[in-house]
Amino acid sequence: MKKASTKLLQVLIVCFLFLVMSGCRYDPYKDKVNVVVETDYFYVQLMIKDVTEPCALILELTDLGKEQEIIVIPEYLEGLPVRWIGRDLWPSIRWGFESENLKKVYVPATVNYIERAAFIKCINLEEFVVLSVPLGPGNLPNLWSTGGQATIIYSYPLMENRLIAAQKSVGITIPVNLVFYYNYTDAPNSGIYWFDFITGSNLYILPDDPIKEDSTFTGWYIDEECSIEWDEVLPTSETEILELYAGWE
Repeated sequence: MKKASTKLLQVLIVCFLFLVMSGCRYDPYKDKVNVVVETDYFYVQLMIKDVTEPCALILELTDLGKEQEIIVIPEYLEGLPVRWIGRDLWPSIRWGFESENLKKVYVPATVNYIERAAFIKCINLEEFVVLSVPLGPGNLPNLWSTGGQATIIYSYPLMENRLIAAQKSVGITIPVNLVFYYNYTDAPNSGIYWFDFITGSNLYILPDDPIKEDSTFTGWYIDEECSIEWDEVLPTSETEILELYAGWE
């Protein structure tokens, strides 16, 4: 009888603690300091207190964001660098992207961490591009919701000094075939502005023009000396490789 009473007491204590913790769970939408704002595509928490650096944390997609097939995560939102995507709070509360339409995502080099479960509800995601070079330790999410079919395009050293790869599935990793270079000394992100993997039939977005302080961008060229302008013809297969260099004056 005594053992049964002790066990019942333990169960009651656990239930009480669970209810207390449930009532005290942090809700970013109720935070009056690190407030959440709505942009066109994202709900964003502006982290300005109790952080090493003021930054933007993307929690989830808006209704308009959920309609998009391709999304380019911006480097800055509300004037703050985007550092985080998704949020996971113990024991089970998660914020992340949820969309049946999203097929391709580009993540900028400003992002330091992607919550592992941030994209598991994007069931039709086909390609995930992480533009940071080199790849950060927290920059690859769990994409198991795609059944392992999503191609991950990211910084991965290959033979012949190629820095970027497309991992089509486990054990199948090939070079990307489209790279845009800043083409100036001490450029950020290991000198790489943008990259992609174009098969001739998949979705893609071309980048906005790069910006360099005290210089004017003159276009994209197929040589480092910027003597031959790019004719804007893109690869039509996985094996065609196009490397482009920014011109400046």
